Amino acid sequence: QTLFKVNIDDSGCFRWEFDGSPVDAPNPRFSMFKTVDANLSGEEAPHRTHREYVLSMFLEHTGLNKALCRDTLLMDARRQVEQAQKNGDEPTRTRLTQIARPLIEEGLLVQLRDPHFRERIDPATSPAGHAHLRSMPELPEELLEGVTWESFITALEHDQGLHMKEPFPSGEDRVKDTKGMF
Repeated sequence: QTLFKVNIDDSGCFRWEFDGSPVDAPNPRFSMFKTVDANLSGEEAPHRTHREYVLSMFLEHTGLNKALCRDTLLMDARRQVEQAQKNGDEPTRTRLTQIARPLIEEGLLVQLRDPHFRERIDPATSPAGHAHLRSMPELPEELLEGVTWESFITALEHDQGLHMKEPFPSGEDRVKDTKGMF
C-alpha cells in the first residue's frame, strides 16, 4: 500500500510517500501506463521515477501487463479488420493469418482455431471429457477454413468479453476503483 499513499508537503504539493515524487495530476494513470508500455517494449520511459518503476514491476508481477498487452493486440487487430472491411479487401487466408498471428501467440482467437469451440461450452458427461476432443491434445495454430471478417470481429469481441453481462474492464479501466471479486 505504500506505493499508493500520498502526503501533502509544506508547500501544499501532493507527493507520493514512497519516494517523495510529485503526484502527476490530472491523470496519474496515464504516466503509469506509459511506464508499463515502455517496460514491455524495453524502451526507457521519460521522467520515470523510482515509484513508477516499482509500480510497473508490481503490475508486471500481477499479470496486469499481460492483460494490457492482450488488450492492445485485440484493439490493433480490430482496427486492421475494420480498415480491411472499409477498403473492401477480401479476407484471404494470408491476410487473416497476418492479423491473427500475434493474437494466436498470446493464446487468443481460440474460436477461430478450435473446430470444437461451440461444443466445449457444455460440460462433458464423463470425467474423461468429450470423446471427440481427446484426439486433439493441443489447439491448432492455424485458422479454421471459412473465416470471414465478421467471424474475426466476433472472435475479437469474445476475447474482449464484450458479450458478457458485466464485461471485464480493459485498458486503464483495470486500475480504476473496482468492487473486487466479492
